[in-house]
Amino acid sequence: MNKWIVFYLITLISAFANAQEELDTSSFELIIPIEINDSKAMLGNIVNLSRKDFLTMAASFDDPSRLLTRYPGFTGGNDQNNSIIYHGMPSYMTGWSLYGSEIVNPNHLSTAGNVHDHYAPSSGGVNAFSGQVIGEFSFRANPDVNTSNDYFAGVSNIKLRTPYANKLSINTSLIGMELGVDLKSENSDFLINGRYSTVGLLSSLGLDFGDESINYLDLSAKYGRKLFGGRINVYGLYGQSSNFKEGLPSSESSDIVDATAKDHSSELLITGINFEKETSNGLIESTTNYSVEDQMNFLSNPFFVTQTNFAYKMLSHSSSYTHFLDKMDLEFNFRAKKFGNRKLDRGVFQYSVFAKHSFSNFWHFRFGLSLMTAPAEEQLNLTPKWRLNPSLGITKIHKNYNQITRFKFSRNQQLGTRPTLLLYNVQEFTSAYNFQLEIEWTKQKFAINAFYHHFDDVYQNPGFGTDYSIFDDFHLLRSNSFGDIAVASANIFGISFSKSTSLSDRMSLKLNTTFLKGFQKYQTNFFGSGEAIFEKSEIPYSLRFSSNILFSCKDFLIKHLDLSLSFSANDGKFIREQIQLIDPFRDRLPYFFRADARLNYHFKKKKRKYKSMLSLDIQNLTGRKNYSDFYFDQILQELIFQEQLGFIPILSWRVVI
Repeated sequence: MNKWIVFYLITLISAFANAQEELDTSSFELIIPIEINDSKAMLGNIVNLSRKDFLTMAASFDDPSRLLTRYPGFTGGNDQNNSIIYHGMPSYMTGWSLYGSEIVNPNHLSTAGNVHDHYAPSSGGVNAFSGQVIGEFSFRANPDVNTSNDYFAGVSNIKLRTPYANKLSINTSLIGMELGVDLKSENSDFLINGRYSTVGLLSSLGLDFGDESINYLDLSAKYGRKLFGGRINVYGLYGQSSNFKEGLPSSESSDIVDATAKDHSSELLITGINFEKETSNGLIESTTNYSVEDQMNFLSNPFFVTQTNFAYKMLSHSSSYTHFLDKMDLEFNFRAKKFGNRKLDRGVFQYSVFAKHSFSNFWHFRFGLSLMTAPAEEQLNLTPKWRLNPSLGITKIHKNYNQITRFKFSRNQQLGTRPTLLLYNVQEFTSAYNFQLEIEWTKQKFAINAFYHHFDDVYQNPGFGTDYSIFDDFHLLRSNSFGDIAVASANIFGISFSKSTSLSDRMSLKLNTTFLKGFQKYQTNFFGSGEAIFEKSEIPYSLRFSSNILFSCKDFLIKHLDLSLSFSANDGKFIREQIQLIDPFRDRLPYFFRADARLNYHFKKKKRKYKSMLSLDIQNLTGRKNYSDFYFDQILQELIFQEQLGFIPILSWRVVI
């Protein structure tokens, strides 16, 4: 595969070798519309990203989830997928929404990077919403007193970008080949963008990329129009992905990976309508989304054969009205969703009210109440459930505006909203209590964030034994059950430090470090024995530390060439010794370290209408061998540590005509 990557790089470089002459003073505004605001940042536990972040940050690969790992408290689960781990909580505790209303997992290749190709309910290899069509991306982490969500870690929200004025856009890279069309008039606009896997395209032309055939495609569209004094957006996305591999005979297999055949395929459909309107003293927002994720996964080797099929469907709605008063804002929210495997057979409704009051220019108080209900459903034998959830936020700004103190508290819960949990009749809400205290020195651009998360009634499949962690993606996604469902509780607490500084008018530096600790305990009726078993152990997925350094420089070495460097390090997760019963989580994987770099050269040729940018995005500059997980190889009869990706260069060319 490496020789074809080199061939691909040489081909693209030679195509633009003669395009470096007669450059003008172009900038990112040539390929990013001026109306896109790039003054985005992290505000407390809310991360906002713009189009510029997709085009400048190292190893982003046009994927919003990968950008989050540069911020305090975030890490990734595996270089081969875009999973988000926030404050030690695994990726299934995060969710996705489009214009504020929930959707299914919007990622291709949801088995990528996972041990034995298990499904990931909220991550994958590539986000189906390309960076070409995302206009805004935000992650609202808990505790969150600004909106309601039933995901423990937080929710990623996507808004599609505003179309350019009658433009054709082209993006080609090793990630995918894209073509988009933008149409814009005085009262309406239209955007359509298609993408096809570059590796899949080259494979179909006869190039050999190894023993696996990986492919995906997606088509997204959006129509916007001024209506009733506001704006209405109608949008949709269709995607397909597949991963096929033929297993070798046992006599020719050196390990279990060689002997395993797999056939994974998925289809994704997301459609919706959004309406927004500003009034003289308020804001109205309403969104309805329908989304379906249809998956098939077949695995076969001399030791087992499995096939899993599911179609996870969701119909969701979110409406809010914010009323602005002199010193107070009132926000009323209604959220509803029907979801299920194969059919919409479960429902959750949520009613919320939030009040923000400013006692002065320096004291701000926000209080909210959310009522979540789950109606009785005869098929699942659920009795009606309801929970009232308070949230609280206090902000103190010192008179010199140099220091800001924020305190946030929220309570949230979920009711079996993940595909894996639909296998069971979960009759209780799972609850979480979240606390955060943050002090920010604005003049020094330095912040400290202390946090605490507590979880009750977390349902899990304990697997073979009762000491698997509720915070391990892999074990929660097991399709087989060796025992009864365990009920667990857990605590996570820690502290983050972040600092940013301008080294000069061209260079900037950002640093952050997070330290945390976690414990769990659980109760289970193992194999129906009627015996309650209690245990307490350190959470295997909870990292003890994570750190990031971001460096950026404009006009690096030559004019119009920008450089972005990123350095990430974190503790390895716990691993469970299969035989060790006294202290099963005594060992950890080696620490993780990765260095990334990105070079952007943006130019516009004189007397030409097109504007373009050439980028070289490199993941894992040092080629360090990082490990993501481990498994027992039945052929080798030993534990094997699963390696993450090595040195990966991605050359891309963006053109707007």
